Amino acid sequence: MSWYFTDEITRRRLVKDTLQESLLDQVLFSNDALVSDVQLLPPLGKSDHISFVTELCVKLMNSDEDCKQLKYSTSWSKVSPSDLSNFSKENIDWNYSSSELDVEEMWSELLGKLNQVESVVPKIPLIDGNRPVKLPWSTTSLKRMRKNKEKAWSQFDIAPSNEHLDYALTRQRLYEEEEHRLKLGYERKITSILKISCKPFYSYLRNKRKLKTCVPFLSKGDGSKTQSASESAEVLANAFSSVFVNEPLGPLPKPREYSDKSTEATLDEIFFSPEDVKKELSGLNVFKSFGPDKVHPKLLKSLASDNGFVEAVTQLFTKCSETSVIPSIWKEASVVALFKSGKKSEALNYRPVSLTCIICKVYEQLIRTQIVGFLEEKITKHQHGFVNGKSCLTNLLETFDSIFSILEEGAPVDILYFDFSKAFDRVPHYRLLSKLENIGIRGQVLNIIRDFLTNRTLKVGVNGEFSEIKKVLSGVPQGSVLGPLLFVLFINDLPDNIKSSIKLFADDLKLICNANCHEDITEDLKELEYWEKLWLLSFNVDKCKVVHVKHNVNPNHKYYLNGLQLKESDQEKDLGVLTSDTLLWNVQIKSSIAKANKMICWIVRNLVLREKNVMLSVYKMLIRPHLEYCVQLWNPVPEHGSWSLILELEGVQRRFTRLIDEIGTLPYSERLDSLNLTTLAERRVRGDLIEVFKALNGFSSLKSIFNISRSGLNLISGEMKNSCKGKVRSLCKNFITERVVMTWNMLPFEVKSSNSVKDFKINLDQFKKSNIQNVGLESSAYFWRVSDTVLSKIEGKSYLENKARHNEYLSTNPFAARKLFINMKGVSSST
Repeated sequence: MSWYFTDEITRRRLVKDTLQESLLDQVLFSNDALVSDVQLLPPLGKSDHISFVTELCVKLMNSDEDCKQLKYSTSWSKVSPSDLSNFSKENIDWNYSSSELDVEEMWSELLGKLNQVESVVPKIPLIDGNRPVKLPWSTTSLKRMRKNKEKAWSQFDIAPSNEHLDYALTRQRLYEEEEHRLKLGYERKITSILKISCKPFYSYLRNKRKLKTCVPFLSKGDGSKTQSASESAEVLANAFSSVFVNEPLGPLPKPREYSDKSTEATLDEIFFSPEDVKKELSGLNVFKSFGPDKVHPKLLKSLASDNGFVEAVTQLFTKCSETSVIPSIWKEASVVALFKSGKKSEALNYRPVSLTCIICKVYEQLIRTQIVGFLEEKITKHQHGFVNGKSCLTNLLETFDSIFSILEEGAPVDILYFDFSKAFDRVPHYRLLSKLENIGIRGQVLNIIRDFLTNRTLKVGVNGEFSEIKKVLSGVPQGSVLGPLLFVLFINDLPDNIKSSIKLFADDLKLICNANCHEDITEDLKELEYWEKLWLLSFNVDKCKVVHVKHNVNPNHKYYLNGLQLKESDQEKDLGVLTSDTLLWNVQIKSSIAKANKMICWIVRNLVLREKNVMLSVYKMLIRPHLEYCVQLWNPVPEHGSWSLILELEGVQRRFTRLIDEIGTLPYSERLDSLNLTTLAERRVRGDLIEVFKALNGFSSLKSIFNISRSGLNLISGEMKNSCKGKVRSLCKNFITERVVMTWNMLPFEVKSSNSVKDFKINLDQFKKSNIQNVGLESSAYFWRVSDTVLSKIEGKSYLENKARHNEYLSTNPFAARKLFINMKGVSSST
């Protein structure tokens, strides 16, 4: 259960001369879609408790009269890709009727042929616009058994007798056993494809909810609320349209230090080859939702094996580029509203995600690939969003490297977090195009992007009802392929005149400042004000925060943006990681554990199967990622004071492995051996080493934080040494550049010199396994000692005794040690 609010006072009473205030009354819910709004009202009568008015989202049942009209829907799960491909090759001529067709005519002709292929897909009836309720594991034989069961109970109702009762109970038991068997088979099926797609698994679990997540009734602005889905869709459409920016007419003012780059290299043309088109079509995710053209991604992916279709698509793409025009339906978007935070009744608290045509996304992806190849070196090094080799983790690690650099100098640190207001929706098109032209995107490519952005429309859908069509005046579509890249290029020049250390992840911006340099920070804030006024992308000052790091006597300066003081906070969520002013990670670790435990409870409540392979897949894909998100930043080092957190993290894995059939009663160490898992502490050590290898070999952007001046890295030998000194030593010694030194130096040269990340992982695992042959080798045994320490703290002396007996056996039986080593490496015993 979750609390709807946690910071309100619900009871006030006077005890003698003292006013006691407490949070005593609460609204609890198990489904986040159930409660849409809660209002606090004065007490009733003489009560010292306040009153609640709660708005619940309840789905109304349709009457029988509303369910009579039948419609049909395409069942893509009942057709194989080979059927679609064979029908296409035998019946469809993909050549265009004329070489003089324009883009709209070519698309219309191609769409008509796609609809012919789609006719092969079976249709199923819809009742009142919805698919009939059907168990996903249901079969014809199960339906027959259910009818026999119901018939047996009907006979018992008509003529009650022991004979009829026994017969009905037998039919009931047989039906339940068969249903249970089929349900287990379906769960095996959906868990076996978790690596490919989580959608079937999540759909299966969510369908067990009695109430589905939906958009509730929304406030209309005049005090009333919407009464239907169509009305809610219209309110959302008006809200999304209201944030668009109207650019002023006239010439664009040049920014300070504007440089004319007309003499530099330019990208003027886009070329398409059938091979590239076929590769993109073959890589489509068939679980994605289709756009306004109703062309399913499974259809496009199935036809990727038909060279005639691929050639037709290539010709269409080429025509679009040559004429700088795309079909009008590619500019339409069916918008889905996703709730962000705040009151669910407020329309602006929802994020508009555009569902566009799948084939247009293929076109965008091919364009994006060539643009990124041209601009890869021109994107600012401070940007970590949608850039190759960078991620949330690289952003956070570089952020804390900057923090520790300032602290080492003896200066205090302030972290300023900035939030753009409706960033993706407010990007002005003319200013964006001018920036693209300035960085070298010219000619045909610029015209393609111009046409992609202009004359776009949207309609918002809520429960199958759609709003009126609205024109899109600004912004880049959220849900498109080109949208994120265009936004990154739009704010690419923002860090140019900032003196403080700046980090970007798409529209997430933060400054890491030396708090003693108050004048420089003020100048940076003025520069941000100038930038937002020039480029019409404003900050939401109410959501901008300042975190004063509590080290080196912070002066706690006040900062102002657009005349408003930035709010101070002792804790802020930075790219999903809770960062506190003490730079400690207790809250983040507790949050990760809570998320993982919540996921375990949800899965265990709804998943019947407890087989080892199924549970292992579920754990690796859905639970363990909560415990390891950006863990290279907040990894608790095994030392005095940290063991309680380490064991609490390990407890999540212990708890889940107890739920697995056949091995749940075994000791934790034996459960790990049976599942071929290691302790989470060991995985964190391995993750640190992988991240260091990626940084040093250019697979990520983190090489700068392992430079010679800070970490003492010798790039020739690959040896590192600790560098933190002074008062900050106790703080930064747990940072990755310091804690990984010992384990990295223990690696042999052949592991460090691996050619790729994949090879490094393989060599690293082989190095661990080779220790079995060298049980007495102190340095290599120490390298993985963290697992032994964790298991000994969990299981006590029994684990140490078993480990000692095992090592003694291996040391006195070389053949057994060799056999175990061979088995762990996966080599046959005969070899």
